Amino acid sequence: MIRNIFLLIFFCVTSTQIQAQQVGGELNTDRWVMDIHPDGYIQRLTFRDSGHEFAFNQKDFVGPSWYLKINGKEVEMPQPEYNDGEWVTSYDHVDFGISFSEDKGRPMITARIKSNRPTAFQPTTAGLRMGVDTYMDHFPYWNKKTFPTLLRAEKTHFWGYLMSPEGKILSINSPDPIASWSHEYTKKWGQPPYWFFGHRIASINLDLINALPLPSRHPQHLYQIEAGQEKVFHIYLDEVKSLNDLQQNVQELTEAPVIDLPITAGIAGTTMNFEVKGACSEVNIIDPSGNTTELKGHGQFSFERTDEAGAYQIIVINEAGKTTEALYYVRKPYSWYMQQAMTAVLDYPQKASMTHCESWYGFYSTYAGGKHFPNHPSVQKADEQFHAIYPIIFDTLKFEPKKHGFRIQNVSTIVGVLVDRYQLFNDPKDLDAAVKYADFLLASQSKDGAYRARSTHYTSVIYIAKSLMELLEELEGKAAYAADYKRIFKSVTRSMDELAANGANIQTEGEQTFEDGMISCSAAQLGQFALMFPEGKKREKYKKAALDLLDQHRCLEQLMIPDARMRMGSMRFWEAQYDVLMANNFINSPHGWSAWTTYAQYYAYLLTGEQKYLQNTFNGLNSGVQSIDLEGNLHWGFMVNPYVKVTQMNRNIEGANPLNVPGQHYNAFDYSHDTYTMGEGYVNMVSDWFFGNSNDNDVHEHFKCMAEIALDKAYVFENEQGSLEAYNCQLNYLKQQGYYEIKLADQTVSSIHMNLKKKHQFKVGNQTIDAYEGLAWYMLNPSSSAKK
Repeated sequence: MIRNIFLLIFFCVTSTQIQAQQVGGELNTDRWVMDIHPDGYIQRLTFRDSGHEFAFNQKDFVGPSWYLKINGKEVEMPQPEYNDGEWVTSYDHVDFGISFSEDKGRPMITARIKSNRPTAFQPTTAGLRMGVDTYMDHFPYWNKKTFPTLLRAEKTHFWGYLMSPEGKILSINSPDPIASWSHEYTKKWGQPPYWFFGHRIASINLDLINALPLPSRHPQHLYQIEAGQEKVFHIYLDEVKSLNDLQQNVQELTEAPVIDLPITAGIAGTTMNFEVKGACSEVNIIDPSGNTTELKGHGQFSFERTDEAGAYQIIVINEAGKTTEALYYVRKPYSWYMQQAMTAVLDYPQKASMTHCESWYGFYSTYAGGKHFPNHPSVQKADEQFHAIYPIIFDTLKFEPKKHGFRIQNVSTIVGVLVDRYQLFNDPKDLDAAVKYADFLLASQSKDGAYRARSTHYTSVIYIAKSLMELLEELEGKAAYAADYKRIFKSVTRSMDELAANGANIQTEGEQTFEDGMISCSAAQLGQFALMFPEGKKREKYKKAALDLLDQHRCLEQLMIPDARMRMGSMRFWEAQYDVLMANNFINSPHGWSAWTTYAQYYAYLLTGEQKYLQNTFNGLNSGVQSIDLEGNLHWGFMVNPYVKVTQMNRNIEGANPLNVPGQHYNAFDYSHDTYTMGEGYVNMVSDWFFGNSNDNDVHEHFKCMAEIALDKAYVFENEQGSLEAYNCQLNYLKQQGYYEIKLADQTVSSIHMNLKKKHQFKVGNQTIDAYEGLAWYMLNPSSSAKK
């Protein structure tokens, strides 16, 4: 029950009327306190049990407050007036109201739209700015801010949550259908139609009414308010103690079933397992060909008819008609995606950019993939392209960039590319050059151990130290490089000590914020470095630092979304304006740089053996490889936002020789553009038609990551119940023989990582493996590999 409702009313007496000018107060319960500004927006929300206060904006983007877009442009709405417990504003004979109350023990916002028009009201958007302060701009201030980690519209309801690096979680739920959602960015510059935006999100919007098209999972009828119609939306805010409690919270407050899909993708023939939380009257699976299978039962479900590659849609309906959806993906073998990526290196040409290694990042796929497929038709042509581009960017006598040497991430990338090329062709010139470029990086190291671009901390900008560790792995044991190994290892140690000491309190490229790559690259590099030591104090030091950063990074990870396209993608929200020539900001998840999170999760698994890190690794990897569709087409990334009016440069570009534009930049205002609407879908590449400094080839990070952790590896994990789980392979227990038969998912697999609670015997082809308790790698005989 609400113990106190204080409404402060200040009256201004005029000659004709008494007008209520300010109304504010406090909703105060045993569990929470909500402070409401006299103008009708939330100032703060505090939960008593935890003592957590969730910050709300106090100047710009306050909320909840109405905003309205007509024909794509925001219009000014009158200041709301307080009337009988509700703040009301109007536009064009439509009333918009907001009120606050307690319901189900939680704070509830009620938003009301009432049309007094004789015709339908069809805005682009009639939305509610929620006002939650998500602006993260400096350490340690950002630790208490919540990031909009997950917002999800379903046909009959809405759910999501915001999370802080400290682990505070604010859920947002509605039992009513809500059309869409969007973000507010803090900075904007340029001129129409080419607006550019900052790297920080100020707040979120619930777009209660929104124009079509919207994703098919969204309600399709909320594009208008009919004449005389009134619509009411109830929105709950609540603190959730941990992500383990989120699904129960969603189920209770939306009154809808929840689909728990812990593993979101697998190879053909793998059983799809999921749980429906809450009562359900109907569970249907729609396969990639459009065939529907109805499943009977409640709670735990299994679906075995997964022979066809593609997306499988899970649709659950309860007796009240509430509908919840999820997507599972059946993938092709990883070798197929790698070979498609190798082809894409030529289809989407690499560019001679002196400023952005993203323009030539595809060479990783050429050389890392070429180790397994040396006769792939793209290898020779891509290598020719590399030799044309390489001397344009780098001085091959001084072993330094010809220009922009402070952008040390480009140098670390050439180190990694040369190591992969050496491993493919065994050309000692590549290894010698990689060492010399490494010395260039070592010269950028400051006294505190950080690698710096001028004065800015850059250790975790495209993982400077990880590239050096990849070089160290190749130099180890080579007598001719012993001194080089020692020198580089000492430098990397200093850099990891600095990361371990400072954690998230470092800088990054671009506008400072609690940035995905700054955290994920730090966690990945610390985890990889920890694995260079045996069990002991040194390993524990770097392991702890890596896991601490991963815990903080959870607010930037798609940990809970039941959608294989996005699961474990990291949250990036400013890349499109640079990578694919769009004058827009939106969440790209996964983006190529999401693979940094996959690396970090992978190293965490090898360090701890914990199941969650293994699941996260493969969920992230499998979302990333879907950037190549089943027809073999490469896409830059996935747009999470459901409705974006995109402005993008078009194909009216003259002069297009990808090998003859060294470091060429573009001026957005010199080109014409296209405008279109898209949402929740894959964004196309641009480097096949734009031959200036486009940066979309950073998508190849997914395939570099795959080459390291999965292309030639499989994994077996024994859970607490004694059941064995398989990743990149399948298990079949032969009871009479007393062993597990392993069927490898790919002909490229040459080793299996076992994480067992007790001894088991396995058979792979004609090879028998006696695997013991604990974590260990087991090498396969060549004859044991799977055949296509």
